[in-house]
Amino acid sequence: MVESDYRLALVPVVISTAIGLFYLVVNWRIFNKARRSGALLLLNFLLGASAPWILEADPSPWIWVIVASVSWLIGLGIVTTIISIIGRPGWWVLPYLLASVPAIALQIWGAGASAFEDPPEALAFALVAGLILAGLMFIPMYFIGMYDLGDAFAKSPGFRVGLMFLPFVFLPILAFDRSSYGNWGGYERSHSRYVPPNSRQFPGGSVPPAAPLVVGAPAVDGSPAPTIPPLRPAADDSPDAGWYPDPGGSTAQRWWDGSAWTDQLDPPARAAAAGDPPSAMR
Repeated sequence: MVESDYRLALVPVVISTAIGLFYLVVNWRIFNKARRSGALLLLNFLLGASAPWILEADPSPWIWVIVASVSWLIGLGIVTTIISIIGRPGWWVLPYLLASVPAIALQIWGAGASAFEDPPEALAFALVAGLILAGLMFIPMYFIGMYDLGDAFAKSPGFRVGLMFLPFVFLPILAFDRSSYGNWGGYERSHSRYVPPNSRQFPGGSVPPAAPLVVGAPAVDGSPAPTIPPLRPAADDSPDAGWYPDPGGSTAQRWWDGSAWTDQLDPPARAAAAGDPPSAMR
């Protein structure tokens, strides 16, 4: 009878451990797809699994403080990594700090205080106020963050809504599908930090890819050059007007007027200094 009860008690432990391992793999995959290390996720899982054994072996209040502090540091690293994946600013870690810092302070106080002594009113107030503020901030930030996570992997609006309301279903799909991380979250795009993956880097900033040229390389001896359709810059911080290597692939340099390519060419040997007007050519 005792052995049967023992086996029955193991069932929820085995199930919860299996679920924890599954979502550890899910989050690890998402971190790796976003080019982030999943080491902290593994440490967090191992600490959570071993904490009961550690606390049972030594129930000293200071052991509780050490375990809680290490867990807090690992959690802080995970939270900041998630914030970087969705492209949000660093102050988004504030709800985590508001909720956990007073709790850690209360544990440290309790480890050195008498078991029958009430905590200071200021510390108790800080804990309650921090939990309330953290909750008020976390709810909208959670929904925005899950939506941004889907946006960062170029998911459809419907999939992003699924991440917001059914994360236990859509996070595994995100982890194991063929989507790729582009770090093009809505916050980054709205704050002019978005650079399309197919843009090319030129001196002075980001310049759009070259437009297709008419068949036949343009001559550099004065003959007319083919007309190049004007292109819009890929970002607001486009380089200043000047001579740059021809994006069409010729050996000449082409004039960038600050907002689009022109049909003006110049041989590299006579390349004008950046900023000189096109009239400086022969």
